[in-house]
Amino acid sequence: MSNGPAQADLSYLNKPAVFRKFARKATEKSHAVLKSCWMILFTGGTFALLHSFDDLIDCKFYSTYTASELADNNHCRDIFASNSYFCLSVLLFIVYILTFYRFYVGNIRVFDMIYDEVFEFVDSLYDEKNLKSGRTAPPAEYKDKEYENLLRYSDNIIKWESFFLILTALIVVYLTVTPLNPLKFLIVYFALLVADIFWLATDGIWVKYGAPRQFDVSEARKFFKEKFKSVFEGPGEECEKMFPSYALMVWKRNNIWSATLILIILVMYSAIHFYYLPPPTDVPPLLQKESVELFALWLGAIAAFANCWVDLKKAWAFYHPTFSGAYERLLESERASSTAAARVKAAP
Repeated sequence: MSNGPAQADLSYLNKPAVFRKFARKATEKSHAVLKSCWMILFTGGTFALLHSFDDLIDCKFYSTYTASELADNNHCRDIFASNSYFCLSVLLFIVYILTFYRFYVGNIRVFDMIYDEVFEFVDSLYDEKNLKSGRTAPPAEYKDKEYENLLRYSDNIIKWESFFLILTALIVVYLTVTPLNPLKFLIVYFALLVADIFWLATDGIWVKYGAPRQFDVSEARKFFKEKFKSVFEGPGEECEKMFPSYALMVWKRNNIWSATLILIILVMYSAIHFYYLPPPTDVPPLLQKESVELFALWLGAIAAFANCWVDLKKAWAFYHPTFSGAYERLLESERASSTAAARVKAAP
């Protein structure tokens, strides 16, 4: 008596091809879920930022606070009374916008490349539509081996790093409510840089404590870049800055220097706040305790702005890759190769 339909004969099926498609789609979907989390967090942060900016404008130009309420709201009082505090808060809003751009666009670009674009690139190497006229595709064993390496690379990317990226996103969102309080903004910004440095250092931690011995995780982020360069050679070298390995190097160095500088400024501010004793008589306005504290806060805001500016300047080719120059040189190289081959064929 039969317990169900007979098992279909699947000998006709190209099982590796089906598995490759399934693995790619599953990886792509897991990446899409992470992007959706970012979109939700940053959308909420945008509303909070607009609310904070509205508070800034109210404090400076349309304050409805009474004198006693202003006395209880130190930050609004400072902004209302001092153009320096107002301009400082405006600068911090600019820093936030640049920070939002860096972390939102930068992190999505990283994950697009390591979870999606690398699969598309390897697929394109064996797509019959990309073959030269009269050429046949290499044996299936080549593609099977290529995908074996690709899936091993994908499996050993540090999956739990997504938790650090969600953490940095939450810190970025929290920044939206702090521009009216410059000291709090700098403390949170310093925490953001530290969290990002820790994420950027996870490769080394993973290599030491968690990576399979047969897999060199320190080279994992270079996988796509090295594969791209091996295919396109000279033009591939020109596109090196569009890959995550370059951007991660820029971010790590820039954030370490900036975090160190902001930490020094925060320590300096604390020393001024708790220990600064100006001369007892005839104190010039610039030497008053409040003025010296404000100077330290301005230094911190400038350091944060410089961190954003260096990041965008050095890693702009990663945020917005350009290909026209490399493509022109690739065409020239291909024409030269075709001409050389034709001459060899025509030679007696």
